[in-house]
Amino acid sequence: MEIIQTDFSNMTQLDEKLKEIVPTYLLESKDDYREYKSYKHFAPESLGMLLADLHHRFNNYFNNLNQKVSPSKKKNPGTILIKKKVVQKILTLSNDLNMLERILKKYGISIQVDSGYLSRLQIIIKGFKNPQTNNMMSKDYTKMDIRFDCIFNLYKNKTQMEIEIKGNRRKIEKPKVIGRGSYATILKYKDIDYQHFFVIKQANKNLTDSEMERFKKEYECMKSLNSPHIGEVYDFDNEKNQYVMEYIDKTLYDYIIKNNDSMKKEERYELVRQLFCAFEYIHSKALFHRDISYSNIMVKLFDDKSVLLKVTDFGYVKEKNSNLTRRSTNFIGSLNDSDLLVYGYDNYNVQHEIFALTRVIHFIMTGKQNTTYRKSDEIQKFISLGMDSDKKNIRAKSLEELKESFYEMEWF
Repeated sequence: MEIIQTDFSNMTQLDEKLKEIVPTYLLESKDDYREYKSYKHFAPESLGMLLADLHHRFNNYFNNLNQKVSPSKKKNPGTILIKKKVVQKILTLSNDLNMLERILKKYGISIQVDSGYLSRLQIIIKGFKNPQTNNMMSKDYTKMDIRFDCIFNLYKNKTQMEIEIKGNRRKIEKPKVIGRGSYATILKYKDIDYQHFFVIKQANKNLTDSEMERFKKEYECMKSLNSPHIGEVYDFDNEKNQYVMEYIDKTLYDYIIKNNDSMKKEERYELVRQLFCAFEYIHSKALFHRDISYSNIMVKLFDDKSVLLKVTDFGYVKEKNSNLTRRSTNFIGSLNDSDLLVYGYDNYNVQHEIFALTRVIHFIMTGKQNTTYRKSDEIQKFISLGMDSDKKNIRAKSLEELKESFYEMEWF
């Protein structure tokens, strides 16, 4: 940690939060506290008042304890009886300090308490095991040196840093790597002001010029799309070759694997409905995703238990008149039709998209990745409609055809 100035005047959210816990009596009588003079320079003012109050309570309790020490043969140590009512007040003081520490931690700030005060507080808490029934007896209690200068140091956590977005400096928690791929590294961070998580997608340094062009086109494509079912991207940094996007909680794969045994059929139908909405929108923009997988489709979770399906990773999107795709291009899409290896990815069309989507739908509805297991005739008919090698006579020729078949059949 590095020591920082106690000037948080721009942290309006912190000020509002602290004002919620500032006692009324403190607002009216803060200038009566001798300790408050050491915290007047703190900003926001609410932080200074709370620290002054904690300091004043420390001094009040420890000064009273100093007066109760019975002298022994030694110069300072002595026997002291601390009644449970007093220790309960000290425990409350400790809890209030811990609460303030938790609040400040969310804003990247740590408190360091003077070692003399902190060690005495810890001795009392450790020695007083049952505040409901027992008093505390100490035979070697040492008198405290009471201080009125500042006993709190504030530190800026190293887990925080600043980034610049469109010329604006923003405070964030230090990003953590949550994924690595052949093209990019994914980092997750928390924006301190917004109190939300975001993701940085950072191009790997060994990319070729054409791969870097593809990376930038992925961003441009996602930026141009406007649907709740498409991952949202925000800002591209040309110097670092990275962009910011929303954080989405889980991949579809992780979500289904974790919840498969408890998912209701209505939840499965809702996910498929959202999947159709997403790809109907993508196709309406004359685009094919071409890299559909259980990991490139993600699920955003909400407190009310609702979920929102989102499509990400548009690095291999097919646009009209694009020359970025060559016959020899290797795709990482794990659900693609194997005939693309023969005919080339430049010939990718809606029936190939249907092939991959059929596998995703089957996974959502059954929790199974393998489509060759023994299944009902209706499910087998749906699988054939979406994946049969006979594209001319059997495989669906439009997303609408696949959708109609899905809603006509009985999955359960």
